[in-house]
Order: sequence, then structure tokens, then C-alpha cells
Amino acid sequence: MKFWEDLWQNTKRAFSTSCPKCKKNDADLPSEKRIHRFVVKKHPHYHHHYHQGHDGKLHHQMTIDWEKTVELSCQNCGHTWTIKETEYGWRNR
Repeated sequence: MKFWEDLWQNTKRAFSTSCPKCKKNDADLPSEKRIHRFVVKKHPHYHHHYHQGHDGKLHHQMTIDWEKTVELSCQNCGHTWTIKETEYGWRNR
């Protein structure tokens, strides 16, 4: 059973955030000391594409990339820092 617990902990550690100051990983901290995330700013980038459909006509497709500025705050040492993330989405017209 120890193998599966170690695998789960390493998976959580790979996909979680580490504090650049105290080097603690979010997966290793207790719930009251986790790294808090706040979206400070969200800005869309629109990309227009045209694809030829089965009927031979061009169909419009718009891709939206959301550029987010996220503020992170470590509850272990109190350090705050910001990162930029991109969230992808799309919409047909």
C-alpha cells in the first residue's frame, strides 16, 4: 500500500505550487498552511480561424486565450508572488 501512497503524493507534488522563499510544496503542507491563489486580472486574447466544412463553406471559429495574473500567498512563511497563466477556450459562431 505504501507504493500507491507514494505515487499519489508524488503526483500531487508534480502538479502543485512551491513557494520560492521557503521551498515548501503545496502538497506537503497541511490544509491550513496551503498556498492561496487569487486571480488579480483576467484578459482575453481573441484568435479568429476559418475552417472549411463538409458543405464546402467556410465556417468561422473564434479561439479565446485568457491571460490571467494570479497572486499566490504562502500561508507557511507569508511570502506573496504573482504568476501569469493562460487558460484556453474556444467558441463557434
